[in-house]
Amino acid sequence: MTTKSVGINSAGAYQVSGVPFLTGSNVEQSAATVDGVKVEFPTVTKSVTVINKNNTVDLVVHFASRENANVMNQKRYISLSGLDSSMTFNVKCREIYISSKTSGTSTGSFELIAELTPIISAIDYSGSTGIAP
Repeated sequence: MTTKSVGINSAGAYQVSGVPFLTGSNVEQSAATVDGVKVEFPTVTKSVTVINKNNTVDLVVHFASRENANVMNQKRYISLSGLDSSMTFNVKCREIYISSKTSGTSTGSFELIAELTPIISAIDYSGSTGIAP
């Protein structure tokens, strides 16, 4: 007997309420931690909301590592400036990066809530991240 499971293109998985995923962290930015914090989700997301919890440190949210120079050089990120500034992303993803906008040693903090789908398959992002090679 074959068991069927939902896949990345299963519309119903995105139409129902998602399973909540909550986290938060300080963002310790240094040369050794250029990406700040990488949040990995156990399943594919339906949406992700990131909230800046620091009044003096601007955060950036991106979907690829800052080690790829195009993330910062081509502004492939969203800035969150000021306490309680937030952004909701209605996206399918398995990971997200949150870092300080400026290089050096600065500490910010964030809270994150995501809606998770039941989809556990990996996503092939090749060519779809908005990051030029």
